[in-house]
Amino acid sequence: MRGLALAALLAAGCSDADFPSRGLLEGYRVVALVAYPPEVAPDEQTRVTAVAYDPASLDDPQATSGAPYHVWSVCPFALGAEARYACVDPRLEVARRTPGPTVRLDLGPDGLDLEAWLERARPIVGDAVVDAALRDGLSLTVRLVSGRVGGGRAESVRTVRVVRERPRNANPIVLGIEVKAPLVAGSRVALRGRLAEGAAEWWSGAPGGARRERLSSAWFTTGGELSAPVDPEGVGPTYLRLPDRPGPLRVYLVVRDERGGASVVERHLIVTAPP
Repeated sequence: MRGLALAALLAAGCSDADFPSRGLLEGYRVVALVAYPPEVAPDEQTRVTAVAYDPASLDDPQATSGAPYHVWSVCPFALGAEARYACVDPRLEVARRTPGPTVRLDLGPDGLDLEAWLERARPIVGDAVVDAALRDGLSLTVRLVSGRVGGGRAESVRTVRVVRERPRNANPIVLGIEVKAPLVAGSRVALRGRLAEGAAEWWSGAPGGARRERLSSAWFTTGGELSAPVDPEGVGPTYLRLPDRPGPLRVYLVVRDERGGASVVERHLIVTAPP
């Protein structure tokens, strides 16, 4: 019973926690954590990169310019959102600090050694949970605390799926952001993401049988107001009310699939004064 109850808690923690609640970027913020690739075998490697909006790196004179930092932690069995995706036991958590926004996770015997890691977890989470992870795969929870010393700070969470079967999931390919109207201060413009053909892959293990993945999207802007920052059902267009003053503007689009894949594209815009 203990193993079943724990498994239910773990399942609640297998979604991305960096999915945004609003789209206006007012300071340092991690737009997304992206894994390359998002699914790996138990002896493979992946890289997780924080895609962040960092005003200090963009030569913003009003931004805090303290030293950047990136502190990562990885856990094979984490609790859900109500527990802030904390590791089931601190003894199972691996922490790393990186000089830049990317951490490399090597699951093989010369790295994190996933099989030995899971064996150490048996007395903590129970044999049933570990056996299920070895048989069916598991989601590694990757947490990041990042920012600049004396300035902005962000906490981000995502999962990396560890599976044995092939083919494995890939990140959706997003080609760019289209803008359909002149960029005049105070006007309303449509923003649309351009996806590569096949960005949504066929998923043989989908509930109910093989089908294409469902994609979701999130938009961010450094100014103005978005009509729909998040679209959980697709990658349709959104509308941006431009700022009342001319000047530079950045917009970001995050596209996710339902298996942990994600891609981020950015576009730098110049808002002009009304004629």
